[in-house]
Amino acid sequence: MVRKIQFILVLGLISSCHAPEKFSVMNVQDITGFQENSVIYALPRSVISIEVTAVQTTTIPGPYYEYAQKYLGIKDVPREKSVKWEINSMYINSYNEIDPDYFYSVKDAGNIRLKEQMTQLNDAGLILYPGIGKGILRFSEFSNKGDNEIYFTDLSVKRNITQTKDTAYKQIFKDSTYVRIPYLKKEIAKKTLDEKAAEAANFLIKLRKRRFKLLSGQYEHMMPDGESAEISVREMNSLEEEYLSLFIGKTIEEEYLKTYLLTPESGKDLSRIILFKFDDNSGFREANDVRGKTVIAEISDLGNTKHLERLVYPYSGSAADNTLFYRVPDKANIKILYGSYTLAEALMNIYQFGTIVPVTIK
Repeated sequence: MVRKIQFILVLGLISSCHAPEKFSVMNVQDITGFQENSVIYALPRSVISIEVTAVQTTTIPGPYYEYAQKYLGIKDVPREKSVKWEINSMYINSYNEIDPDYFYSVKDAGNIRLKEQMTQLNDAGLILYPGIGKGILRFSEFSNKGDNEIYFTDLSVKRNITQTKDTAYKQIFKDSTYVRIPYLKKEIAKKTLDEKAAEAANFLIKLRKRRFKLLSGQYEHMMPDGESAEISVREMNSLEEEYLSLFIGKTIEEEYLKTYLLTPESGKDLSRIILFKFDDNSGFREANDVRGKTVIAEISDLGNTKHLERLVYPYSGSAADNTLFYRVPDKANIKILYGSYTLAEALMNIYQFGTIVPVTIK
């Protein structure tokens, strides 16, 4: 940036060798209407973009959690649904846009050196033509599954009902008397949760035995090898994981992105802005919410261009002859604070913290 500015100043000195072609520059706030033979340009201002990624971890207990220790010897499995949020990453970026307070009108802009100078300034990002500024538009995407989601569907490899046989008796009237005759009675009943858990545990153990035999080469016939064996083991692992989750539950992770845009105000050495609140149980909250910890953006103006303010030039009022204005950006330190932690920190140029300086074209 320093080299670009030096180059622009050198152009101003070189231009003194050419015949003067007068033009004037005024802030558009100081003119009553559009001037003929004029062109409009603006000074840039910086916008800070803060991208926050958070992960929502949801733990759902398995339907057979009560029998995890009884049939599989696994202790301390989840017994209730729980949700936990955690900030995963944070990135600080910036982009430039037109500063609405600093539009300038250049009258009689036919000077060749002026056009060259304005092109140089625009290419360096020190001035902007209306409509050319770069912007960012980002949407936050959410994909909540909701509490009605079905997480467990493969509960058993067997039917959910059981059939029992029992001997029953009925009386029939035969030869002037009642005779008690036995018959076979079939009944269909729904299996208990304990029975279904036992079946799932037995299937899980059988699956592990078959995988062990496959890996140790104990099958004498139809032994898969190479890629077939790899696929078989992978499918067994997937099936084992699914059945094991019936006892130990499932953990589901969902990623959420939020983008916050800040336009720092000039004239402040230190600004502290509340971005949002963050709660371990519910995630992102509004800045004025009572729940959650506060996430703050701290912006410090380092004041590296303050010594340039001694240069004399009109901000407004009388037109400046043969003089363009541009703004040298200043450095700022940006911190994102979460309680006593610094989540992210960046050093970047902020145009509105800088000083407006003139360049004379002759």
